[in-house]
Amino acid sequence: MHYIVFYFELTEVVKVGCFNTNTDDEPIESLECRDDYLVFHHLERELHVEKCAQAAAARGWTTFSLLDGGACHSDADACQNQDNFGETIDCGATGTSSKHTVYEIIQTELVCEHQTLHLECDCGFIHILSANYGRKDGVTCGGPIKTTNCSATTSYNIVYDVCDGEISCDVVAENGVFGDPCVGTFKYLEVKYHCNQISGELATSTVIVCQNEGVLELNCFDKSIHIVSANYGRTEDDSTCSYHHTHVIDTNCYAANSLSIVQTYCEGVSTCGVLSATNVFGTDPCPSTHKYLEVEYVCV
Repeated sequence: MHYIVFYFELTEVVKVGCFNTNTDDEPIESLECRDDYLVFHHLERELHVEKCAQAAAARGWTTFSLLDGGACHSDADACQNQDNFGETIDCGATGTSSKHTVYEIIQTELVCEHQTLHLECDCGFIHILSANYGRKDGVTCGGPIKTTNCSATTSYNIVYDVCDGEISCDVVAENGVFGDPCVGTFKYLEVKYHCNQISGELATSTVIVCQNEGVLELNCFDKSIHIVSANYGRTEDDSTCSYHHTHVIDTNCYAANSLSIVQTYCEGVSTCGVLSATNVFGTDPCPSTHKYLEVEYVCV
């Protein structure tokens, strides 16, 4: 299965697949006109993914889908019913008239040192996205605090081995499990994950970062990054990274050196970062269009 992770201001979500639908028996109920985020016609709306995520989250649901260019669908049984009519391809970010793009909201759990972190999926299996035992701020879980730049290098591998592919799991946040990455500092364990019906490692992952909005980061931890494809520009999707920007003129925009530049930074290493900016890729492939960097990769 193919996953795309989008980073928005408020919500992180994972694109989990493209599936057929049936207008006479839609697998997931519509939320259109049932939420303040969804009062305008979906074809006139911006931020389709983010607004549908907010509408679903407000109801306590983590699975939602977009159909027909952005119509929002979600219900309590969305995870179980998302693939009722089979998996397909070419949904884009906002679905078509006969195919819906399914997303899941990334969940975060945090426990203080000496407590037990519990993860559980009501539908599907746990997929670990990140984990850190240590400390990144001066507030969470109190003190004593000697450093806020603390991370146990074993964090991801340990949580992944215990939890990934399981329905539920428990991990104790203590030095005896992870080692002590910062002696004298009170730590906590923070884990990001999502639930999905398909167990096992992600086959491929795609990360998107909007132009001039930071560094695209890839991390394969104890494995090596292999770049499958890369493009700095804009393709058929005219909704991605268009919020705050009205300049979406060219949706057939490719920087010719995208792949070679990303490979230079990332191929064969375990972690890397590439700035999503025109000066990194040289000549602007579409000067009047707001662009994004999109990279597909696997961990090998």
